[in-house]
This record gives sequence, structure tokens and C-alpha cells, in this order.
Amino acid sequence: MSSSVALPEDAYIEQEPKWKLCRDVLKGRSAIHGAGTQYLPKLGGQTTEEYQAYQQRAGWYGATDRTAQSLKGMVFRKEPDVKYEGPGLDEFIEDATLGGVSLAGVCNMVFDEVIATGRAGLLVDHQRSEEGRRLSVAEARQRNLRAYLQLYSAEQILGFRTELVNNKSTVVQVRLLETNEQLSDSDEFLKETIRQVRVLELAEGIYQQRVFRQTSAESEAAYAQVGEPIIPRRNGETFKHIPFYFIGVQDLEPGYDKPPLEDLAELNVDHYRTRADYKHGLHFTGLPTAVITGHKDDDEETEYRIGSATAWIFPDPEADAKYLEFTGGGLSELREELGSIKNDMATLGARMLATEKRAAEAAESHIIKRTGEHSLLAAIANNVAEGLTLACEEVREWTGAPGEISVHLNTDFLPVEMSTKEITELWGVTQAGGMLFDDYLFNLRQGERLDPNIDDDERKNRLETSPAPGLE
Repeated sequence: MSSSVALPEDAYIEQEPKWKLCRDVLKGRSAIHGAGTQYLPKLGGQTTEEYQAYQQRAGWYGATDRTAQSLKGMVFRKEPDVKYEGPGLDEFIEDATLGGVSLAGVCNMVFDEVIATGRAGLLVDHQRSEEGRRLSVAEARQRNLRAYLQLYSAEQILGFRTELVNNKSTVVQVRLLETNEQLSDSDEFLKETIRQVRVLELAEGIYQQRVFRQTSAESEAAYAQVGEPIIPRRNGETFKHIPFYFIGVQDLEPGYDKPPLEDLAELNVDHYRTRADYKHGLHFTGLPTAVITGHKDDDEETEYRIGSATAWIFPDPEADAKYLEFTGGGLSELREELGSIKNDMATLGARMLATEKRAAEAAESHIIKRTGEHSLLAAIANNVAEGLTLACEEVREWTGAPGEISVHLNTDFLPVEMSTKEITELWGVTQAGGMLFDDYLFNLRQGERLDPNIDDDERKNRLETSPAPGLE
């Protein structure tokens, strides 16, 4: 029995509120409203019904989610480039998770995790035989058992431990939180969620897994080890390292990076609170409020209706009736503050929320400016690609496939199409012998003037076998 295997480490606990903030803001209105007073405190003296109305009037401005989708669109405007020409990995590339998610799909999922929390992890594992017997690569292929990727979110990586191994800092333990659904023992139509912790570790230099399962729904700390330790093997050989790859914002180290959207998410919540106050003020100051002075009604149940077909007649000549009219400046200040927060959000990355300046700007300086703004996005794209490449190489070696496999994500975020004049000039240089035809095709590809679905060999073959239009 273990009472600490599922306890997050201190650094995790420190980061968790930031992850929750970013997750909730990205989910949008339902999550923000569902959190109640966590993001929108009650006004003094508000009843539950009044607070609900106050919250509903606030609405939600989805700046952070739009920004995340825009950043992702820049990276994935081109399909992930998976380079592998050898045999043996086609099935893995088409289904990298054993759940029908392609390798390109895993790229999308990892990017989503890193952009939201600044952290993700990939475990390379292998299907096991039912009898648990060690299998060679050939036997695994014969049984259609293969290596695959398992993605873990920041919240699932409970902790890690490093030690110096051969004078190098090495991860020797990782604890991963998992949840599984199974049918209830008491009702065949109900599902129960079972929590378990998978411990990846080096025991005397040998990689093994241990699984601890929650034994009591009432106690989150009650976990017991299930079965014996699992010792994965590759063609009969044990591992000397843990095949788990951390992917962060700046690097592939196991530490914690600041969530890329944290500052924007905080501003988004600030905008939500300010908007709630603004809409609350509009609601009460914008509605007509009748005021009667100089008249005393002995009947407290008397109703005074408003409308052109209704007249109020009072016996006292000093009586008067009028409407209250709001003339203060408080709402205009709130409106200005909302605009200021929007501009701040635009500065932090929500570029679609701000109007582009119309003033003339040199193309070169404009590109330099935008490139600087996208440097963090490029770092994320490169880290995701590098982490996936390492994990895929692990799969390739475990599978016994030859060659090398690599993954690249687009970092050319601003499409700049090559002009016709540039194409003509490059072709002239090529005809004059100053550039290889392959270099010419490379430049056309960089200038986005070639169909990405046609590879160079096929393109050359078509050029040689098909005459140019009008020359038949």
C-alpha cells in the first residue's frame, strides 16, 4: 500500500493553478462561468439569483482561444513533414497511438498541450503478448504487436527524479497519472473511472514499469501495486534508459516552463470582470426608473403602470413624477478600460483583435518585426518536432526498421509567394548554368509556387514525358 505515489511534487503544485487558468480560459464561457466566484467575485450583498444574472450579463470574450487557434494555424498551415523512406513504419505513421491517431495527428495534440500549459510528455511503449512471454522483433511482427506513442499532459506528469549517471544528469523515475474506465461490478450499464499511477524507473540501471491502482474511491491516497514490475525488452535486450520524452516551450528538459498563454489568459479574465461591472452598470442605469414625489398613497398595493394609455392623477398639486437619468462618468471609464485591456491582449499575441496600421511600412522591416514576434512560436514548433523525432526514432529502433525517421513542423508562418519576375530571373540563371535544376525547384518550393503533393522525382518525370502546353 502506498500513500504518496499519487502525490504531485512541489513544483507541480506551484504550476497547477496556472495550468487550470489556461485550460479554463481556452475552454471558454462554460468553464469560466462554471468556476463561479473563482474568476468573478460576488458584489457585496448579492443573492445567488442576482449573482447568476450578473454573471450571465458579463458574457465572455474568447481572445485567448482565438489566439491559440491562430498560432496553431500558422504552424499547421503546412502538413507536418515526416521523413522516412525505409520499410516497416507505414502502419505506425498511419496510426501512431494504436487508437487511430496518425503521427501528424499526434503532432497536433502535442502542440495543443505545449501551447496550453508549456509542458507535455511522450512515452514510447510496446504491445505485449497475452501470455507475457518475451518476444523477438520477428515474433512481434508476426503477431502484429508493435511500438506506439502515448501522450501525457502536464497534469498527468506527477513528478520526476534525476540522478547523475556517468557524470550526466539522467531521469531515473517518472510518475504518470492515468485513468481507465471499466464497467461497474454492480450495474452492467454504469462505468467507473479507475485512477492509477504508472511509475517508469531505472532499477539498478534497468528500465521497468510499476503500476499502482487506487484501492478506495473515498481515499485518493490509497494505492496498491498491481502485479509484478514490467520489464520491457527490445529484441530480448533490456533498456538502459527510460523511453519518455519531455517537451517544453524552450527545450526538452524535464523542468517546468511558463505557459505561453498565461499572461494573455490573466488579461482575458481581467477583461471578463471589467465587462461584468460595465454590463451590470448598463443594466441598472439604462432601464427607465420612475420617481414620484409629493404624493402619499395609503394603499401600498397600488400599481402605477407606464404607457401612453395610462395617466397618473394626484390630488396634491405639489406632487411630481419624473424618470431618473444616469449622468455620471463611471461607465465611460469602464468602457475605456475595456478598450485598454483589448489593446494589451493584442500586444501579447491576440493580433486578430487589433486593427493593422495602414501607414506605409517597408516590406523588409515589416518581416523582421513579425519574425521577432513569432520567435517563441518557432521555438515551440521546433521543440515539438525534436521531441517527436526522438520518440519516433525510439519506435523505429524498437520495431527494428532500418534507416532514420524525422519530424519537422512549419516555421514559415508568413506566406510570401514568389513573384513571376523572380521565377523568370531564377530560370534564366538555371538555363545559364549558374544554378542546378534541383536548386531551382527548391526555391520555387520555398516561394510556395509548387504543389506540395507532388515530389521532385514525379515532377521531373512529368516534365520529361509530358510536353509543355501548346508545344504538342
